[in-house]
Amino acid sequence: MAEYDKTNQGAMFDPRTEKLVRTGKINIDGKDWFSAIIEATIPDGSGGTKKIYTTYVQVGQMFKTDKKKESDSDFDGKLEFPTEGKKAWYRAKVSNDGKTKFTSVSLGDLRAPNAAPAVMTAPTSPAGGDDLDDEIPF
Repeated sequence: MAEYDKTNQGAMFDPRTEKLVRTGKINIDGKDWFSAIIEATIPDGSGGTKKIYTTYVQVGQMFKTDKKKESDSDFDGKLEFPTEGKKAWYRAKVSNDGKTKFTSVSLGDLRAPNAAPAVMTAPTSPAGGDDLDDEIPF
């Protein structure tokens, strides 16, 4: 029996336990990339569960298509991938005025494990402030 080739294919579903935690831009090698942090719950190996956090980087935009026939795609777009691996540091921060919680992200070269990450200063709150009262550990 021939094995099914899944190269350059995939499937996406409604979220199960995933929760959008943070969104924003991360500058990778001089280019801004829209990013998101997603929280999920997974088994912890001892019968319980634990939370994990995953960073996603936008690699493309989709646009709704004008389907002419059933076999046409519903959306199309172009994908662009940022770079090879980076080391990432995430730090819980609060804006200088104390109103906005955010996560600072710093990137470094994987090949230089002792390199110090870039430092991000605290932004001011958006107009009207931000009443985030969450339990996010970063």
